[in-house]
Amino acid sequence: MKLLLASPPIHGHILSILGVAEGLASRGHDICVLAGQKYRGRVEAAGARFLPLPAAVDFDDADLDAFLPRRADKRGIAALRHDLIGIFMSVVPAQYRALNQALAECGVTQGAWIFDAALSYDGVFQLTLPGLEYPRRELTDRIEFLGPLPASSSGTELPDWWDQVGERPIVHVTQGTIDNLDFERLVAPTIRALADEPVTVVASTGGRDVESLTDLFPEGRLPANVRVARYLPYGALLSRTSVMVTNGGFGGVQLAARHGVPLVVAGATEDKPEVAARVAWAGMGVDLRTGTPSPERIAQAVGTVLADLRFAHQSAAIGSVLGADHDPISRILAVIHEDALTEVR
Repeated sequence: MKLLLASPPIHGHILSILGVAEGLASRGHDICVLAGQKYRGRVEAAGARFLPLPAAVDFDDADLDAFLPRRADKRGIAALRHDLIGIFMSVVPAQYRALNQALAECGVTQGAWIFDAALSYDGVFQLTLPGLEYPRRELTDRIEFLGPLPASSSGTELPDWWDQVGERPIVHVTQGTIDNLDFERLVAPTIRALADEPVTVVASTGGRDVESLTDLFPEGRLPANVRVARYLPYGALLSRTSVMVTNGGFGGVQLAARHGVPLVVAGATEDKPEVAARVAWAGMGVDLRTGTPSPERIAQAVGTVLADLRFAHQSAAIGSVLGADHDPISRILAVIHEDALTEVR
């Protein structure tokens, strides 16, 4: 079976697509991925054929200010509006043309106009856990909760220091791959908050140079209980993590829940305040209700989550609802086959 997957050039978005691509390709299917040039190597490492987005809309998500002039000057609602228009709306015509060109190369004629397609889908694979979704009566049965996909194994290796982490509780801290230009918002305060605690702090820079974090500390030296890497393989990391401190990245929070990891969330940009609110509502963590918490507040929240096992138990309950043997890739294939048979009939 030949399948086309598409993603904007945003790290948190392409990760899910890579997970699907790798899973499908490993089962013998012919997979093409339309994505940003930055991710060509990872697409090909996943066993898929790479198709490039047009250069005009192939931005670098690690440097959005270069793609959107005056972005750094915006605050609050104005910043949100600027990002929504620039990153998600103005790029639609070029992305849509590229999608139709890719379909044409596969022998598929142009389908519905993009806005009509959003209302005439055959199905939606929702990569979330139902326990992190508010109850709603009007939800269509065409939406299927798959939970977060296992992170793609291509492109991210364990760091050299992994075997020296030790047995102390691991606190993972991250600002993700978008809101990570200023580590003084969360990562650095977390490191300072836990410097003298009996834990190991494992920090991810979300792709930025490690020096952008170490330079914030005297003589570029991190506390002895801290380890840091640009990226980390979440499957291996979260299986050993006791608490995750995050600014509320959607995918990371879902993966934490799937692994039964409780959270401390400090989000203030994009969808992150809403993600933080859901974590608190679901009872699987603490919402600090700010994007710039003090080291004292972080230390108190981490201590609370470590000491009160109800957070971990609730996270584990939410993460286990789909079952230990749940296989999202098999379910994706089953639904595609079901829809194909329906079309034939």
